[in-house]
This record gives sequence, C-alpha cells and structure tokens, in this order.
Amino acid sequence: PCLVVDAGTALTFTAGTKEGGCGGGAILPGLRLALQTLHSRTALLPPLSLPSVPSSLQPSSPSSLPPSFPPSRFVSSTALAIQSGVINGAVAVIRDYAKAFHREFCGGGKRRRKRKEGREGGRSGGAKVENGNPSDLKEGGREEEKERKEEEEGLRAPVVFTGGDAPLLFAAVNVRDKEE
Repeated sequence: PCLVVDAGTALTFTAGTKEGGCGGGAILPGLRLALQTLHSRTALLPPLSLPSVPSSLQPSSPSSLPPSFPPSRFVSSTALAIQSGVINGAVAVIRDYAKAFHREFCGGGKRRRKRKEGREGGRSGGAKVENGNPSDLKEGGREEEKERKEEEEGLRAPVVFTGGDAPLLFAAVNVRDKEE
C-alpha cells in the first residue's frame, strides 16, 4: 500500500492498495490556491507567496530550514497568520489522511476493533499468560502478537509527496512530526 499526496494547484490524496489498485482519494484546494482565494475573495487580506524550501530537501536535513519554518501556529501579523493557517492547516490534513490511510489500508485499526469486541464479550483481549511467565503465551496471545507485528509493518507503508509544493509540505510535516 502507498498514499500519494500531490501538492499542486489542488492537494490530492490517492490511496494505493497492496494489490496494486486504487483505494480512492480526496481533493482539496492546494496551498497557492488557498492563498490566492483568501486574497481575491476577502476585502483586506494581502496577496502572499509561500516561503521557499530547497527542492533538494531530503528527510534527513530539516535542519537546513529557517528556524521559523513551518510558521508558528499562533502569530501576531496578518501575513504570517495567513501563511500559518494555510501551511499548518495542510500539515494537519495530511497527517489526518495518513493516519486514516494506515488504519484503512494497512490494518492499523484491526487490533483496536478486535480488543473492543473482546471486552464486550467479557474477555480482556490481551495476551494470555500461564504460570506468570509471558513466554508461556497461549494460542490467543500468539495470534494477537502476530497481528501487532503485521500492524506495525503495515504502518511503515510509504507516503509519497509529489507536485510543485511537495518539498515545502514534506519539510513541514517532518518538522511537526519531530516536535511530537
């Protein structure tokens, strides 16, 4: 499975299934379109551009970014507030879609659902231990451990950024992920 985030005029999400098919997608306004719309459809907001990020930016080099990137969420000027809203809003949307993709296409929600069903049926849903020794897992515990490993492997499915604003969004998502 793979999630493709295309950051062009529109911000699109396309889910690729493990079978190689298309699992669906979503389309939102892109960063530049959002900036243009805020300027053209409001009376007083100024025209703005996005901060520049080197196209050669690699995942291992967010330190090459200016210290104010991405913009703080709460800022004191109108221009920075617009950039903050557009960039940080897109980052939040990307992170939300990535989580949903991993849940729906990589098995990230299977374990939680099973545990909940187990509680409703009067079972704990956790690993079973005999004689107080965790190495003595009964069959139910082994299956849950196998599911956990499959889930962790599925959560490593790639999210691919493409499009003109991909370097900026990729960098912003990486910086926010490191903060948390």
